[in-house]
Amino acid sequence: MYFVFCLVINDDSINHILKLIDPKLQSHAKLSKEISLLDALHELGVNDTETIKALSTEYQNLLEKDKELRAEFSNQPAYLDRLYGITTDLYIDYYKFKGTSVKSKIPKLLTILDNYNYKNLLLFFRPEFETSDSI
Repeated sequence: MYFVFCLVINDDSINHILKLIDPKLQSHAKLSKEISLLDALHELGVNDTETIKALSTEYQNLLEKDKELRAEFSNQPAYLDRLYGITTDLYIDYYKFKGTSVKSKIPKLLTILDNYNYKNLLLFFRPEFETSDSI
């Protein structure tokens, strides 16, 4: 007795899943970049009032929120890595069901995630959208 399985993947489900994790990727990527900026500012020795006044408003606000940002980041230090893992697993599994191995493309996916943009991520998952306006 043989069983034949036929799997049909609704390609639009990828769009939906990516749309669901988009806000989380955006917020945690932003938080990670803010922590990196704070680390760089502290490394430069930006602590005195006069130096802080010379900074842009964006950096001044960032320094004012230093403790809150670090507390938020320390509560979930590996969250962004987990989101990256979920996204890469989704990519690998999506194409595995289609019969294609895409492990060699993972470094490119990680680069896209590091410079996160929903449209670029969706185009990476679904290159057929490059020529359409349905994004």
